[in-house]
Amino acid sequence: MKRLGFITAQERDAAKTAKLTFAKPSTRIRAPHFVIAVQEYLNNKYGEDFVRTAGLTVTTTLDWDLQQAAEKAVREGAKHNEEAFKGTNAALVAEHPDTGEIVALVGSRDYFDTDHDGNFNVATQGLRQPGSAIKPLVYATAFQKGYTPETTIFDLDTEFDTTKNPARSYRPQNYDGLFRGPITMRDALAQSRNIPSVKVLYLAGIDAVLKNAAAFGITTLTDRYRYGLSLVLGGGEVKLIDLVGAYGVLAQEGMRQDPAFVRKVTTSKGAVLEEANPKPRLVIDPQYTRLINDILSDIEARAHLFLSASLASTVFPGHQVALKTGTTNDYRDAWTVGYTKSLVVGVWAGNNDNTPMQEQGGSVLAAVPIWSNFMKKALKDQPLEPFTRPEDVSVKKPMLDGAYVANYTFAGASYPQIHDILFYIDKNDPRGPIPSEPQNDSQFENWEGPVRAWIAAHAPIAGVNQPIPAGATLEESAVITLPSGPVIALAMPANGSFVTSPIEIRASITAQSPLTKIEVYFNDQLTSQKLSGFSGGTETFQAVIIPALVQLQNTLKIAAWDSENKKSERSVIVYQ
Repeated sequence: MKRLGFITAQERDAAKTAKLTFAKPSTRIRAPHFVIAVQEYLNNKYGEDFVRTAGLTVTTTLDWDLQQAAEKAVREGAKHNEEAFKGTNAALVAEHPDTGEIVALVGSRDYFDTDHDGNFNVATQGLRQPGSAIKPLVYATAFQKGYTPETTIFDLDTEFDTTKNPARSYRPQNYDGLFRGPITMRDALAQSRNIPSVKVLYLAGIDAVLKNAAAFGITTLTDRYRYGLSLVLGGGEVKLIDLVGAYGVLAQEGMRQDPAFVRKVTTSKGAVLEEANPKPRLVIDPQYTRLINDILSDIEARAHLFLSASLASTVFPGHQVALKTGTTNDYRDAWTVGYTKSLVVGVWAGNNDNTPMQEQGGSVLAAVPIWSNFMKKALKDQPLEPFTRPEDVSVKKPMLDGAYVANYTFAGASYPQIHDILFYIDKNDPRGPIPSEPQNDSQFENWEGPVRAWIAAHAPIAGVNQPIPAGATLEESAVITLPSGPVIALAMPANGSFVTSPIEIRASITAQSPLTKIEVYFNDQLTSQKLSGFSGGTETFQAVIIPALVQLQNTLKIAAWDSENKKSERSVIVYQ
């Protein structure tokens, strides 16, 4: 490796005791925040006196090409944010999760911009609230506890913590001010719905989430008494470098690596003091991380959060990329963390003095563009690395199986029920028996009241929620959902599978009203259409399509309409 000089006095002062070399050689060193981080690491491990006199040569993990791309993305993005949203700063961390190597780090827009505290390293020192970027850890904990991606939660105006302690009343809002009614955990995470996520945190348990956060590498969520249900919306401060490391556990399917800045350290006499020796350890069962990866890499599911132009900035042809954003309520912090199996990149945008940006300065507009511009450079010429598909999860229990209507029978009569999840679930044993006295849960009435109001407004079933007679039986075969449109079950091709042209499609489509049209799209191009010959009930649909072009990564979508003009879509990602 070529030894590198320093181009400024500030950089020389920051690392005057160590001659640095980079994983990829360069003739110039910028990255002062990275250099300072290396200096702090050396001082902490070997002592300042030794580092000052040993004439160390340090080979770092920094990839100079990626560092330049990171600096450019942060510099241009923060300049735009300052003009558009009054957000003057940003930071970026890129890590190889299999080794923990930090390959790019930008702690601020400009280290030498003292007017905006540019020498403060937000990436490693800043404590910022992550907003919704913390949600994947909460949902992973819920899956670990026994809940499923199809578990249904009611997204309704809900007040929390009022039954036992009115002083702790908490009434969160969704980012769009709307309520979706019944929604699965999968869609709630993909669409970043706040109210369902607060319920998921309650079901998962704050202590369990904090335990997983620490296991994933979050070092700052240590004051348990400070955290309530707002934790899932970012109610605890984290460091960007820690959050990137935590997402690295997702990328590596439960394996954690500590962040690394150094590959090798030698003395002036050639003695090797240390050399990289990654020691991964399993901190959570891979199945739960695969479920999260499957959700966060679902482009169709994430589309609800983005305008079409913004969505395009999260899609990289030939790559499967998972993504989560986060914005604090007052727009002080905007986040984007996205990853493949071998690269995790996190971006923070805001102001170093913690003043809020303007209202439009959320993650989609302030952080995603910086992240996207860097990813375009980082993923160029890199091979496709699809995430491992999770095992199928099937639980025959109301709410856990995606059904929010349960039918009890007694003496030949039916007693359909619609309740919030606490009616059916003991939060500490979700797959166990249905509670005999669900009202004993402190949140039961808080959650159940809005559901009763929703039923009154929507009246989905006549006679719903009549008292259930003693001895009534829950008929599993009658546990149903009430879809807003046709239900599409796509049997072939499977999500994440590899295909060659011609492509065979098999699906079954069920609708309460007669079907009127089925269309198949391949990379947004209409390739097949059926307009007649529907038999009613469940339609078995088969087709063979010959796309004009099959790329490395492709989106196949089936759309179906019924006689009430209700439309449903089902999309999968397939690869060549």
